[in-house]
Amino acid sequence: MTLPVTSSLAALEFTSLPMLGWLATAALPWLIHRLYRRQHQTTPWAAVELLLSAMRQRARRVQLQQWLLLAVRTAILTLVALAVAEPALRTWAVGAGGTAERHRIIVVDQSYSMGCQQLGTSRWQRAQAHAHDWIESSSGDALTLIGWSKQAENLIGRPTFDTSVALAALEDLRLTQTSGDLPAAARAVLGAIDRAKVEMPQIRTQQVVFCTDLSRQTWSADESERLLLEALAERAQVTIVNVADDQRDNIAVTNLAIEPAITLQQREATITTTLTCFGQAPPAGVRVEILIEGRLVKQQQLDLRSDGETTARFTHRFVDEGVQTVQVVVADHDDGLAIDDKRWLIVDVRPNVRVACFAGQSGAARDLARALAPRDSLTGNDGAIQPDVFSVSRLGEIELSNYAAVLLSSVAELSSREAAGLTEYVRQGGGLAIFLGQGSTAERLGDLRQVLPVKVEGLQEPGEYRFDPQEYRHPVVSPFRGQAQSGLLGVAVSQFFRLRLRDERPSAETVLKFDTGDPALVVDHFGLGQVAVSALPGSLEARTASGAPWSSFAFSPSFLPVIHELVAYLVGDRWLRRRNLIVGEPAIFPWEKSNRVATVRSPEGVERTLPLPGAEDRGQLEFRETDEQGAYRFSFGNRECARFAINLDGRDSDLMPIDPATLPSDFSANTVESSMALPIAAGELSLARTLLAAAGLLLLLEISLAWMLGRGWG
Repeated sequence: MTLPVTSSLAALEFTSLPMLGWLATAALPWLIHRLYRRQHQTTPWAAVELLLSAMRQRARRVQLQQWLLLAVRTAILTLVALAVAEPALRTWAVGAGGTAERHRIIVVDQSYSMGCQQLGTSRWQRAQAHAHDWIESSSGDALTLIGWSKQAENLIGRPTFDTSVALAALEDLRLTQTSGDLPAAARAVLGAIDRAKVEMPQIRTQQVVFCTDLSRQTWSADESERLLLEALAERAQVTIVNVADDQRDNIAVTNLAIEPAITLQQREATITTTLTCFGQAPPAGVRVEILIEGRLVKQQQLDLRSDGETTARFTHRFVDEGVQTVQVVVADHDDGLAIDDKRWLIVDVRPNVRVACFAGQSGAARDLARALAPRDSLTGNDGAIQPDVFSVSRLGEIELSNYAAVLLSSVAELSSREAAGLTEYVRQGGGLAIFLGQGSTAERLGDLRQVLPVKVEGLQEPGEYRFDPQEYRHPVVSPFRGQAQSGLLGVAVSQFFRLRLRDERPSAETVLKFDTGDPALVVDHFGLGQVAVSALPGSLEARTASGAPWSSFAFSPSFLPVIHELVAYLVGDRWLRRRNLIVGEPAIFPWEKSNRVATVRSPEGVERTLPLPGAEDRGQLEFRETDEQGAYRFSFGNRECARFAINLDGRDSDLMPIDPATLPSDFSANTVESSMALPIAAGELSLARTLLAAAGLLLLLEISLAWMLGRGWG
């Protein structure tokens, strides 16, 4: 195999071609000379014939001097015209295919911090202008353009030599509402380099130009990311054009939450919002407004902490039932980055929470129902949770969709039909908790295996065991943090089921462990719902072979709050997390097969029809075009079926750029000022200054010649 033969060529390029029109001025000295040349008529006169004969010899020398002066003046005008056209002498290596040997990759930062404005211009506008200049100066180079934020996309594909193609792709590039992901950009660049190497083997030089604001949240690389950057620097010449301005202070709404997670009608709820001040000069008395369904309901003046978080709490009673949109807005404040001054939250206001408790044995669900709806004189029963107790034999006839959660207690065996019904219930968004009991085995619950996050490996030998709450990290047990006397650590366990987390379910979380290290309570999501598995029965009725209770958990003071928090986690927390997403995350909700048309209304009010899901979608509709913040409404016909809040992830609200000194040493970081000049990369020699210098020298020569000839020298 023979490689393409390459040879070096040099070509003169002009960055400002229209300026070459000034070359016409070089003709002015000739026109003036021609126009004002002495007009005369020849009259023979014998008296002067002798004089003319004597002067002819000297006239030839004078004429040569005048032509020299005219040429110098013409050269001065020519050099000035060429200089303002900004010529560059570029060296190419051209192969058999006629392609250059340099590949220039321009990466444009699209993260939302680039929208920060100062003095009427934004970082994004400056980045586009710089990218435009780099592309225009790349005539003859192979070009790749990459748009980069959370994802990085090669906008051209195969490297192009047509600058108009790259400029058109740059024109179509838009600012996103996501943060930048540095590894994604590095991998996209390395992929472009690899592609160019394969498709254009004559390329010898790779040059990468980042047009970015060097946000420290994006560019603060960990060890693996730094290795990726160093690998990039080894394979290419890297230049960073920093378009950041002097704007450093910014206020952003970084969180919006509601407690309790299960929001009940006519019950007091606490709306909590967090404002983060990036910078050292927070304004005094910032006004924060809470809007529900677009209507102002609360407002508060806040004095923000310098370079830190400030939390505001509002209490509110929801009058109406159903899904509602809560919005927080920082009012009357302009910090240059307005996009992060608001946030949305979707809540589901319920009159109460209905829970179906199925008992595998007589009385097995009694303690669970008592914990969900206590009736003693101390706690009372506020009716927030309404448990209905059934025998497991009725599982197939109960409409599970009427219940927010289903609890199975000491259920030994399920039919295929019952297991299929529970599986579909969880898949469509229901919460399921399984409290294992006497007779429960992996085989008998086998039809639920795709739902369960654990494998049941049999009974632990009788003994004395205790709970390990794992520092109360999980939300279900976090209320016990700092309350050692709450009773959770005092629960005595004599027997439990050994559970093993399934390798194919890495998202499963262990809420509680035993002191043996075995899981005691595991939660995981499945489809749109949530499932929990307890290694202990949920009742004192469950007895070991010796007749002793499996544990004292059911009459421990910790039992009621744990069961309440577990149901709240299965129903409220999961619902809130599923309906409140970050820009770019897919919105997924159940699709009823009887519906024919699904529509979505964007935050701007634009409505469009969605394609119906196929059989492989398992009755769920997935919408991935959540690229703008705000509330999205989905409908089947005239009936709203789902609502989602899409918010910024908050990381890019920190406008402080990273110190370029922390970047790999092979990177070169330009400031905005130094990068405003036309980019001349390796292989180019700018001739503008040389031409101007030469014009200056010729001007001095012209003045000297004119002075000498005017005095008759020579």
